[in-house]
Amino acid sequence: MRREIQIAIRNIHGIRVGLFTPDMAFEAIVKKQIERLKEPSLKCVDLVVNELASVVRQCAQCVARYPRLRDEIERIVTTNMREKEQSAKYHISMLVDYELAYMNTNHEDFIGFSKQLFDFYSAEAKASSTSQKKNLGNQVIRKGWLSVHNISFVRGSKDCWFVLTSDSLSWYKDDEEKEKKYMLPLDGIKLRDLEAGFMSKQHKFALFYPDGKNIYKDYKQLELSASNLDEVDAWKASFLRAGVYPEKEKPAGDNETVTEIEETSVDPQLERQVETIRNLVD
Repeated sequence: MRREIQIAIRNIHGIRVGLFTPDMAFEAIVKKQIERLKEPSLKCVDLVVNELASVVRQCAQCVARYPRLRDEIERIVTTNMREKEQSAKYHISMLVDYELAYMNTNHEDFIGFSKQLFDFYSAEAKASSTSQKKNLGNQVIRKGWLSVHNISFVRGSKDCWFVLTSDSLSWYKDDEEKEKKYMLPLDGIKLRDLEAGFMSKQHKFALFYPDGKNIYKDYKQLELSASNLDEVDAWKASFLRAGVYPEKEKPAGDNETVTEIEETSVDPQLERQVETIRNLVD
């Protein structure tokens, strides 16, 4: 989904440099998600009708000694049920079409697209200011489980509950956030991708200081991984919002890797726009 959002934003902006998150990109992504609701909803109606038909046949066995009465009961109930089936499918299709035609982003059940865009615009307008980070305060950007891989040579890796704010990265023993293991300030930290091991399919990334000083205890980098690639991408985008940017150096001579990195974009502004729309869609 993140790639779709990036493509939608780029298509909206074209060759121009967009300052703000385009509403049309949000609508394009959400409409695709809404369209996906139609097929499973209609399938659900079919499954319910089949189940009801089975129940009717079983109940009709109570009057099995009167075959004509049984058949007439089944016919009347089944006919009425089929009529309601067509009516339900019609209203479901109409409801999806309504949602596609107009998305009320000011509805109370919506998480507040207008307010979030206003907040985002305000942050974007102050992007060139050196005091931007102070204005953000210690805002919580993301929470979730991550695995720390170089925390111990004996245990290999350990799952911890991480809390990313605009100023620091903290991790706890569990999601109750009572026992804090460590808090890492984000000033001067960079992010790099790590290659998966020969026997491992985990997608890992690392945090480090460009000047080579230790980032955690005696370690030069903090190796982290998530349960899947989407989670890793979401965390990397959240680090971008917190001001932790990817390593600029890319392997020269590996054209496929360079192309892939360019396609995923390391533009902080674009990534913040993508993250804003993704949070709203989720």
